[in-house]
Amino acid sequence: YELTVDEIVGCGDMAYVRMGFLMTYMLPGQTEPNSDSGRGYHLLRKQPDGTWLVTHDFIHYDPPPPAG
Repeated sequence: YELTVDEIVGCGDMAYVRMGFLMTYMLPGQTEPNSDSGRGYHLLRKQPDGTWLVTHDFIHYDPPPPAG
């Protein structure tokens, strides 16, 4: 799993992270790995102890490459 952070923006106790991702994985019974990629956002809220909690996660997968 590879995550690239394109932008982090925050104001007060709210923030968002704009990102891209690439993941490669094997499913049971397969001999070749699968790959998925896409873009997304994490919405975060600052907690009373100062840590940041992801409250929402929005993911958009890239379309698969054309067959052939």
